Amino acid sequence: MRLTAPCKAIEFDAQSVNGEFVKLSDYRGKAILLCFFRDTARPLRNRRVFELTRNYKAWRKVGVEVIVVFNESKHEVNKFFAKHPRPFPVIADPELELYRKYGIERVVGHSMVSPLLKLPGFMYKLFRGRLARFNPFGRIMPADFLINFDGIIVDTWYGKNELDHIPFERLEKFVMAMRVEMRKKVMSASLVAA
Repeated sequence: MRLTAPCKAIEFDAQSVNGEFVKLSDYRGKAILLCFFRDTARPLRNRRVFELTRNYKAWRKVGVEVIVVFNESKHEVNKFFAKHPRPFPVIADPELELYRKYGIERVVGHSMVSPLLKLPGFMYKLFRGRLARFNPFGRIMPADFLINFDGIIVDTWYGKNELDHIPFERLEKFVMAMRVEMRKKVMSASLVAA
C-alpha cells in the first residue's frame, strides 16, 4: 500500500554495499531524500544518481542526506558502484523488503504496445551487443520520499515509468525549506545558549 504524505517515515536498518550499517533513526535531526531505483544496468535510468551525487555536497551542508536503494543483489550493485563510488549510502535490496515497507510494488502487467515501440532500439542494442541484463527481481518503478528533520515524510513520488523520479524543482524546494529550518534551529540554539 502506497504511503501518503505527511506520515511518519518507516524505520529500517540495512547494510550498504560498502558494509556500513544504515539505520533510519540514526538520521534523526537530518532531512533525508530516500530514493528507490530498479537496477544499475541502464545508465539513462540512473541519470538521477549522477544528479544526486553532483548536488550532495551542497545539500549535506544544510542537513539533507541521501540514501539510495536498488532491487539487485549486493554483488550486482557493487559491480556498478565499484567503478563509480558514491558519497552517500547505497543499499542492495534484492528481497524487496524496503520496497514493500514503502509501498513500492512490482509491475505485473505489460502492454503489447510498449515492446513494439521499443523494437527498433532493442534490435540496435542486440546488433551492437549492448543489451541490459535481465533483472530476476522484477520490474520496479522508481519512488522518492522526502523526509524532514523530525522523521516525517513530507512528500512522496511513485514513478509511472522507469525514468520517472520526483521533479528536481520539488527537490530543490524541499532543500530550501530544510535550509530555512536549519537556520531557525541554529538561531534558537544560540538564543538558548545566550
